[in-house]
Amino acid sequence: MERENHQNGDSQEAEDQQSPFAMMAGAQERIRTSVGKAADAMPEAMASAQSAARDTQRRLDQMSDDNLLAGASFSLGLAIGLFVSVFFLNSSSTCVKAASRLPA
Repeated sequence: MERENHQNGDSQEAEDQQSPFAMMAGAQERIRTSVGKAADAMPEAMASAQSAARDTQRRLDQMSDDNLLAGASFSLGLAIGLFVSVFFLNSSSTCVKAASRLPA
Protein backbone atom coordinates (compact mmCIF):
# COMPACT_ATOMS: atom_id res chain seq x y z
CA MET A 1 0.00 0.00 0.00
CA GLU A 2 2.83 2.37 0.88
CA ARG A 3 4.50 1.60 -2.42
CA GLU A 4 1.43 2.80 -4.38
CA ASN A 5 1.43 6.13 -2.55
CA HIS A 6 5.10 6.87 -3.38
CA GLN A 7 4.79 6.86 -7.18
CA ASN A 8 6.21 9.83 -9.04
CA GLY A 9 3.57 12.16 -10.45
CA ASP A 10 -0.13 11.57 -10.69
CA SER A 11 -0.75 7.81 -10.57
CA GLN A 12 -3.87 7.92 -12.78
CA GLU A 13 -2.03 9.95 -15.45
CA ALA A 14 0.93 7.57 -15.40
CA GLU A 15 -1.37 4.56 -15.80
CA ASP A 16 -3.24 6.21 -18.69
CA GLN A 17 -0.03 7.00 -20.53
CA GLN A 18 1.25 3.45 -20.28
CA SER A 19 -1.94 1.45 -20.67
CA PRO A 20 -2.35 -0.47 -23.92
CA PHE A 21 -5.74 1.16 -24.51
CA ALA A 22 -4.26 4.64 -24.28
CA MET A 23 -1.43 3.68 -26.62
CA MET A 24 -3.89 2.19 -29.12
CA ALA A 25 -6.06 5.30 -28.95
CA GLY A 26 -3.03 7.50 -29.62
CA ALA A 27 -1.95 5.32 -32.53
CA GLN A 28 -5.48 5.39 -33.93
CA GLU A 29 -5.54 9.17 -33.78
CA ARG A 30 -2.15 9.45 -35.51
CA ILE A 31 -3.33 7.08 -38.25
CA ARG A 32 -6.56 9.03 -38.68
CA THR A 33 -4.59 12.28 -39.01
CA SER A 34 -2.16 10.77 -41.52
CA VAL A 35 -4.93 9.29 -43.66
CA GLY A 36 -6.72 12.64 -43.60
CA LYS A 37 -3.60 14.44 -44.82
CA ALA A 38 -3.13 11.85 -47.59
CA ALA A 39 -6.76 12.21 -48.65
CA ASP A 40 -6.41 16.00 -48.75
CA ALA A 41 -3.33 15.72 -51.01
CA MET A 42 -4.87 13.11 -53.34
CA PRO A 43 -6.67 15.48 -55.78
CA GLU A 44 -3.48 17.48 -56.37
CA ALA A 45 -1.45 14.29 -56.87
CA MET A 46 -3.99 12.94 -59.36
CA ALA A 47 -4.00 16.21 -61.30
CA SER A 48 -0.21 16.17 -61.42
CA ALA A 49 -0.15 12.54 -62.63
CA GLN A 50 -2.73 13.29 -65.33
CA SER A 51 -0.72 16.27 -66.51
CA ALA A 52 2.46 14.19 -66.68
CA ALA A 53 0.65 11.45 -68.61
CA ARG A 54 -0.68 13.99 -71.13
CA ASP A 55 2.78 15.49 -71.59
CA THR A 56 4.30 12.06 -72.10
CA GLN A 57 1.65 11.11 -74.64
CA ARG A 58 2.21 14.35 -76.54
CA ARG A 59 5.97 13.75 -76.67
CA LEU A 60 5.52 10.16 -77.81
CA ASP A 61 3.15 11.30 -80.56
CA GLN A 62 5.80 13.77 -81.79
CA MET A 63 8.59 11.14 -81.96
CA SER A 64 9.41 9.35 -85.21
CA ASP A 65 8.68 5.65 -85.61
CA ASP A 66 12.41 4.87 -85.76
CA ASN A 67 13.02 6.51 -82.39
CA LEU A 68 10.06 4.69 -80.85
CA LEU A 69 11.33 1.37 -82.23
CA ALA A 70 14.81 2.03 -80.85
CA GLY A 71 13.41 2.88 -77.41
CA ALA A 72 11.17 -0.17 -77.34
CA SER A 73 14.04 -2.43 -78.46
CA PHE A 74 16.33 -1.02 -75.78
CA SER A 75 13.69 -1.53 -73.07
CA LEU A 76 12.98 -5.08 -74.18
CA GLY A 77 16.69 -5.92 -74.37
CA LEU A 78 17.28 -4.51 -70.91
CA ALA A 79 14.37 -6.51 -69.46
CA ILE A 80 15.59 -9.75 -71.05
CA GLY A 81 19.15 -9.09 -69.88
CA LEU A 82 18.02 -8.52 -66.30
CA PHE A 83 15.84 -11.62 -66.36
CA VAL A 84 18.64 -13.82 -67.71
CA SER A 85 21.22 -12.42 -65.28
CA VAL A 86 18.97 -13.06 -62.27
CA PHE A 87 18.32 -16.58 -63.54
CA PHE A 88 22.04 -17.32 -63.86
CA LEU A 89 22.89 -15.67 -60.55
CA ASN A 90 20.33 -17.81 -58.76
CA SER A 91 21.52 -20.91 -60.59
CA SER A 92 25.18 -20.25 -59.81
CA SER A 93 24.49 -19.62 -56.12
CA THR A 94 22.61 -22.92 -55.97
CA CYS A 95 25.55 -24.69 -57.63
CA VAL A 96 27.99 -23.09 -55.19
CA LYS A 97 25.87 -24.20 -52.23
CA ALA A 98 25.67 -27.73 -53.61
CA ALA A 99 29.40 -27.81 -54.27
CA SER A 100 30.17 -26.61 -50.77
CA ARG A 101 28.32 -29.58 -49.31
CA LEU A 102 30.40 -32.11 -51.20
CA PRO A 103 32.99 -33.94 -49.15
CA ALA A 104 36.54 -32.76 -49.66
